[in-house]
Amino acid sequence: MKYLFSLSLLLVCIVLNAQNVAILDRIKPAKDDSVFVSGRVLDESGNPVKDVWVLFYPFYLEKYDITWYEKDTVVTDENGCFEVKCRESQFVTNSLYFNKPGFFTSEHCFAELKSFMTIDTAVLVRDRTSRWYNTQKAGPELLGMTVKQTLAVLKPDIWRAKAWWFSDNLNKNYTRAFQTEAADSTMVLLIVAQCPDLKGMKPGNLDDQLVEGIGLTFPDGEKKFLGNAISYSRKMRNEYADRFILHRK
Repeated sequence: MKYLFSLSLLLVCIVLNAQNVAILDRIKPAKDDSVFVSGRVLDESGNPVKDVWVLFYPFYLEKYDITWYEKDTVVTDENGCFEVKCRESQFVTNSLYFNKPGFFTSEHCFAELKSFMTIDTAVLVRDRTSRWYNTQKAGPELLGMTVKQTLAVLKPDIWRAKAWWFSDNLNKNYTRAFQTEAADSTMVLLIVAQCPDLKGMKPGNLDDQLVEGIGLTFPDGEKKFLGNAISYSRKMRNEYADRFILHRK
């Protein structure tokens, strides 16, 4: 009987020790994924820009968690310098975004995330004032202009512009388009050409091709369509409108 009790006690100890090992394994500290990023922000004249927000992720994710966004944002100092300490998991994309009222948002992409990263070339932020155009007054007179002529009127930020083609399931056409942002935070979609197949599209640069439609998505969520742009309303969105609508609720 004494032997059985000793054996039972031994088994209990083994089980408890095994459980303790399992518990210790589970509470081991996770791998440190800290990321340190430093750099400098300048304007187009080469002057440092103070109080630029340095963001870890794009605007369209703000609507999910405004508090987290504000808490983890840093700003540049009087020399335009910044130093970010964050976690790798905070990077939804391998990018940092730089934003300040009166300037267009700039972006810096990393090929890969490392523990310590220095942006060697200064980040450039571009002034909105010198490019100001009230897109509310844009009218059908812009239709039929070349892309280059239309952009000269709208004076948008073409550094982050996107030229692409996409298929339209509704009309079974392929479309070439150009998307950019005007200085008043309106997103502009220029419809350049429709073709039943890719072979019919003009190759090369869009500059000299004619604009068939213009879609404007204003920062309050309102939309305006010129020409055939109404057919592409689902391609039109405005990152700033998400914030406006969220704060308005």
